[in-house]
Amino acid sequence: MAQSLKFFGDGETKVAVPATGFHYDDPSHTYWLDGREIPGFSRILQDVGVVDLSSIPPKVLEKARERGHKVHLACQYVDENRMDWASLDEELLGRVTAWIKFCSDYQFKPAMCGIEVPTYHKQFLYGITPDRYGTIGRIRDSIATRPWASVVEIKNTYAEETDKWGMQVAAQAAALKSHGKLDPKDNNVVLYSVNLKADGSYVAQLHDDPTALNKFMSCLCVYGLKRSKK
Repeated sequence: MAQSLKFFGDGETKVAVPATGFHYDDPSHTYWLDGREIPGFSRILQDVGVVDLSSIPPKVLEKARERGHKVHLACQYVDENRMDWASLDEELLGRVTAWIKFCSDYQFKPAMCGIEVPTYHKQFLYGITPDRYGTIGRIRDSIATRPWASVVEIKNTYAEETDKWGMQVAAQAAALKSHGKLDPKDNNVVLYSVNLKADGSYVAQLHDDPTALNKFMSCLCVYGLKRSKK
């Protein structure tokens, strides 16, 4: 496939981007479609001021990112049944245990083909990486009469960010629907975030705000308007 080079930041880092098709570049956390960059969820929210990380020291942010990467990778190994428990960092054990407990308690079964696979919305052209989608058997405290399609976002933070996470899973579901990974006509996709704790507990949030996707789309619109002025 033909390649084109794109440059980031100060120009010291070169990233080879395919001229056609969708591409996610992990080192730069950027999404590309047909050789052009499209904005990711986090960039959009930071650009319009919904998320402000400017007061957080870079070292703290980097440590949080590293921990998040390790937690997500460990949970992926568990779901794929290839976890080497003997090599698991003790610091991660509680959070991985919490993920296993959530999946059991909520009867969540992730689609193996969709574990942290970057994608984009075909119409609105934003990039996003759903942690998990699949089926879930519990909604709030009730066991459902049948499995429901579900999107689940894995978190491991100290603060609960309900509004932001609600927009995130809503945007993920919309992108998955645009590719047919979820039924586009299904208006009852269950959206959850699960915040994994070091002590082995978790906090599961059901995101059922019907305006969550509209809120994100408003952010996307402002993001685009700002660029149209440049």
